[in-house]
Amino acid sequence: SENVAVCQRFSVSKLPALMYLHKKRLYMVPPETFHALRDDDNDEASSSGEDTPASPSLATVLKSFVLEDYAKLSEAQPIPDPPSMMDAVMEPLYELYEAGKETPLLGFAILLMTFMLFFTVLVLVYTLVSGSVFSEPPKAKAKSKKN
Repeated sequence: SENVAVCQRFSVSKLPALMYLHKKRLYMVPPETFHALRDDDNDEASSSGEDTPASPSLATVLKSFVLEDYAKLSEAQPIPDPPSMMDAVMEPLYELYEAGKETPLLGFAILLMTFMLFFTVLVLVYTLVSGSVFSEPPKAKAKSKKN
């Protein structure tokens, strides 16, 4: 599909894939539904003049699935969480790590960059929490008494 992230989120590897989201649960429409409703098969049967029972339309089958059959035909699954910002950052690093298995120097460079990033974030957090490291606290002015 065009949106690979959505396919990965919902573990879709083959299209078409229809899902029904209901009450925070995910129900997959079984693939057998699509095999039974191929337009080519219906057109060939009707043009040959055979007395075959007309199969229901896709809209009828999907309406039946949504209104009645989803609990019987599909197991309820939790809806997968969308990828977080950390996932978006870690995915390219993981791909580099996988590529670095063939070249040890690349793996070392990735490890070094990750350590530098972690150290930078740690220093930033420490500076924000403890106040500025380079400035001294303001001194109180002593009041002089004139008699």
